[in-house]
Amino acid sequence: MRYEKKLNIEKRSREEALKLLQKDAELWQKFCLLPQKYREELILFYMGEQGLRTTYDTVFKHIFSPERNKERIEDFISSILGEPVKIVRVLQHEGIQMQEKGAFVIMDVVVQLADGRYLNVEMQKIGYRFPAERTDCYLADLVMRQYNDLKREKGRNFDFRNLSKVMSIVIMEQSSRPFRQKQDFYIHRGKVKYDSGIRLDGLFENIYVSLDTSKNIFHTRNKITDRKEAWLLFLASTDLKDILEVCEYAPEFIPIYEEVFEFGKDVKEFVSTFSDSLRETDRNAERLMVEELQEELRQKDKSHEKELRQKDKDHEQELRQKDRVHEQELQELRLELAQLKSKK
Repeated sequence: MRYEKKLNIEKRSREEALKLLQKDAELWQKFCLLPQKYREELILFYMGEQGLRTTYDTVFKHIFSPERNKERIEDFISSILGEPVKIVRVLQHEGIQMQEKGAFVIMDVVVQLADGRYLNVEMQKIGYRFPAERTDCYLADLVMRQYNDLKREKGRNFDFRNLSKVMSIVIMEQSSRPFRQKQDFYIHRGKVKYDSGIRLDGLFENIYVSLDTSKNIFHTRNKITDRKEAWLLFLASTDLKDILEVCEYAPEFIPIYEEVFEFGKDVKEFVSTFSDSLRETDRNAERLMVEELQEELRQKDKSHEKELRQKDKDHEQELRQKDRVHEQELQELRLELAQLKSKK
């Protein structure tokens, strides 16, 4: 295809790709310690058969650096919100209480938009358990930071209407369980609504994006329909066919992909970063799986206990019913006996 040359995709045989990795003994050792699926992923990348996952920590931060590539984040946010946005400042994390990062979180940046809204953009390798509770805690943290700043600035003139909305866009490479149960949706938008129909403008708004689901949906129809889908496929897929599809739909992605392919050419640096990141990610993935299994067991235990309690309750009701029947039979026998005695 015509975009392959523009992307500087260098084709190699498997043997040539392996020789590239074997040039340095330390590099080869790190490569050999990787799980099989990641070794194969790297070989295919260096063969030019597939792209590089843009969701790897260093790659993602390089592409979406808010200091260097602010316009990219603006374009991505605009595509998700469905409206043009302008970032006026990037907030430092000093003063934010919630700092529980790890290999699950690739990027966590807080920006203020031109209309005053505060927006947290977070990229997760693996979706957290209890995502809503966690995100609400994070946004509450941002509200309090904003509240304290405004109270200091305005003093007695402070008004709660001075507070701007706080929003969160959480992008998940691997969705957590609640989102996997809704395979027809890859974007989940939420804000507070009231059953009476009254309108009160709350401060919180959450948007969750499931990359794994978006990729599956795209592959069922094999066609990009808008810029949002182009961005999500860019983040979700390493398939060369998908990469070229994104470039065909929006040629502005060509220089971004060029950066991605160029980034992976420093083989020693990239494999070192790659292996360190994956080790931590795998540990976290295993921990998450254990937690989910433990939660499943807890739920099964609760269900079993409930079932036993219901059986005990049913058995007790059955015994009471039998007692009532026996009591009725005794009453009938007493009545019969009384009638016999009266006839003598």
